Amino acid sequence: MKDELHWFDAPTSWNERRKRSSYHWDNKIDDNESPMIWLNKVSLKGDWSHELENAVYDQTTQTNLSKLLERNSAQESLSLGLNPRLKSYRCFTTASDQPLIHSMMEHLGIKSTHVKIHKQLPGDFNLLHMDTMSQDISHEINTDADYDLIDDESVDTVRVVIALNDWQWGHFFQLGNTMWHKWDAGDLVYWDWKNLPHSTANAGHIPRYAGIITGKPTAKFWELMNGKEKTKIIVN
Repeated sequence: MKDELHWFDAPTSWNERRKRSSYHWDNKIDDNESPMIWLNKVSLKGDWSHELENAVYDQTTQTNLSKLLERNSAQESLSLGLNPRLKSYRCFTTASDQPLIHSMMEHLGIKSTHVKIHKQLPGDFNLLHMDTMSQDISHEINTDADYDLIDDESVDTVRVVIALNDWQWGHFFQLGNTMWHKWDAGDLVYWDWKNLPHSTANAGHIPRYAGIITGKPTAKFWELMNGKEKTKIIVN
């Protein structure tokens, strides 16, 4: 049965994204074989633990209420009784400071400028949402843009999330009706970021590290995603 509970009374990014989404919106359907989700198609192998330890996580979530998309996102938190200014710890990689993690976009065949590392501490979470690529298209915050314009600009944009440390109890990544868990460092997920609702949380004791790559796919990327067998790639 199609869900009608998950709507906000106030203007929110969730409402705008859901109106445009092609997801089935039935929480009884098994999404394990969904064409919107590509789980563990690639395993990146290497030791980048020192890069995680030495990274500076100084990129925080923007909350400028004069900007449309930021205001709509903040409204979701406010409607749920949450603090819209909760910190999010991120680092934009460079080839000199995090060479192994930074090179992952080349190994995966994605044209981008960086890999964004997300350090999710115990108690941190990302609310259920669908992505809007206003920041990642040009790597400038352009949140006055209209949702349809953003979708047009990002029509061939892909996003993958790479597990940078092994799964631990309390680490959650939900994609529609599927839970991604028990991953090894280097496993990744690619999904239909525009249409599929997803959320993450760390209810455990150990930080969860994820690499996020947003960019334009090459033929190599699609070859990896459409492969019948899991591809192992050495990162060194």
